[in-house]
Parts: sequence; structure tokens; C-alpha cells
Amino acid sequence: MNAASPEPLIGVTRTGTVPAIVRKSSELLKAMFNEQRCLFAYSTRMKDGKYVNDFSNPAVYRYTINSFAGIQQARSLEGIDWDIDKNIEKFVKLSWQRINNPADNGLLLYVLAVADHPDGHSQLKRVEGVVNDEKALVKLNLQEICWVLAGLTKYGELNGNPGSIVAAKKCWTILHRNYLNPHTFLPFYSLARCRRGLTSFGGIAYFLCGISEARTAIENSYRWLFGKNELHELMIHNSPFFVYRSIRRKTRLERATRYVRALACSALSVEAGTVSPTHLEINKECRSYHIGWLLFAWAGRKGFEEFSELQLLK
Repeated sequence: MNAASPEPLIGVTRTGTVPAIVRKSSELLKAMFNEQRCLFAYSTRMKDGKYVNDFSNPAVYRYTINSFAGIQQARSLEGIDWDIDKNIEKFVKLSWQRINNPADNGLLLYVLAVADHPDGHSQLKRVEGVVNDEKALVKLNLQEICWVLAGLTKYGELNGNPGSIVAAKKCWTILHRNYLNPHTFLPFYSLARCRRGLTSFGGIAYFLCGISEARTAIENSYRWLFGKNELHELMIHNSPFFVYRSIRRKTRLERATRYVRALACSALSVEAGTVSPTHLEINKECRSYHIGWLLFAWAGRKGFEEFSELQLLK
């Protein structure tokens, strides 16, 4: 673990042209970043007014790729202070051999394509190998196969590589044929027997990442952070800037219990009930990939100033 002072942060040069949520997210990512290892923290908490980072989980490699994608999306905004191409080059040098998950390889292909990195073609070969093994491909969950598809389509879009286009078409065909529920038109999260009937908000978000017109859903989503939630508590704070991870049940083995409960509801065809606020608590950690996706989603986006300028905190 390491600790970093929240004030002052240097994620961006102070400028009125950068939305507050983008500027502060960039600043927070700076505090989560280990420059020597070129990794973003797996988990960050506030302790005694300082950011305390944990790099112990292997997911730091995935979270770093997530964060790079967000920074790339924001880099064209005036004042964003990241040497992202240098960071990506160092990450590839130090960590490329550690990237074994198909989803991580797919998203890394996306990042390398946007960076026009010379190792993009080698990364493409990795991802093509995943797509060419259909038995392995259909074992991926929705998030994983969508990241593979995102990398292939971005590489094909920016480089016109015939191989990436062919692989993207094959990946989409498998996704459409196997993962899309023909009755609801919602994608299955997984083809595994025990999870086939389940959908996932996160998975659907990746599946429908191109949709940006669902205004009411977007407003309800970010207002949840500002206290319109089960506990009527702020999940986002301005000074120092921090975003809590979630609201969860007060129980031991919370994640495992949640999965068992979801499977039981699915098997019995019953809807999950609401939980009394007295049985809920805030998970007061933050994950770097959350902040990376904040940048990815909001950099350059117009409107929704009550969120993008953090007006609801004033």
C-alpha cells in the first residue's frame, strides 16, 4: 500500500474549459498511479485525509488498461496533464507478458490502436487467436467478449487491417447468435448453465455503450451518487474528490451471498425484494477503473452540467 496527499493534485492544469468531473477524475487518477510500476491502484480508500492505495490484487493490470482508455478519451481536452503515450509504452514493456485474460487483451488492443502503438499488430495476433478458438470464445462472459469486439473494431476502424475486420465480424456473429435473448433482445451475461438466464447491468452497459440518448436513465444514474439512493447519502465528495464504490448489504461474504441469492431468484423465477436501509452500508473504497470509465464516458460530452460540473454538490 502507499498513501498520497489529496491536496494539491496535478491531474490537469487548472482551466475553465475542462468539466469539473473530468478534471477531478484526472486528478484522482494521478493520486492512484504508481509511476515507477506504471500501474493504477486496485483499490483506494481515504485515511486521515490521504489516499491509501492497494496494488496487491492482480486486477491492477486490467484496471490500468481501463484507466488508459479513459485518459486517451480525455487527452484532447485543454489542460489534461498526462504523457499517456509514454505511460502506455512503459506499461507494455513492463507488463505485456502478464496480460493473459481475453478481455484485457481486447481492451489493450483498443488502447494500442488509439495510441497508434507499433506493438498493436502483435496485440492483434493475440486477440485473433482468441476469436479463432470458438469453443474458448463462447466460454467468455458478456463483458469479456464485448471487450474483444471493441478492440477488434477499433483496430479495424483506425488501421483498416483486413484481419481485424474479419475477426470482428466473426466475433459479432458469435455474440449475436449465442448471447442475445431472442425474446427480450437483452444479452445473456454468460452462456454457463448456472448463469445463462441472468443479465448484468454492467454487461448491458458494455453491450450498448454506443447509446447516449437515454437522458432520464443517465440523470437517475448520476443523481444516485448525489444522495438519491437507498441511504440518502452522498457517494461522491468534492474536497478531497472521491467516489465511493457501492452500497451493499451488511453481511459476511457479501459478494458470494449476492451471487447465491441471484441464482436462487433465477431458479425460482421470483423477483428480488428491496432491503431495509438499516441492513445496508456504504462500501467506502474506490477502484481506479471506475474513474477511468468516468473519463471515458464524460470527456467531451456536452450537457448534464449538474453532474459534469458537480453542481449538485454546491
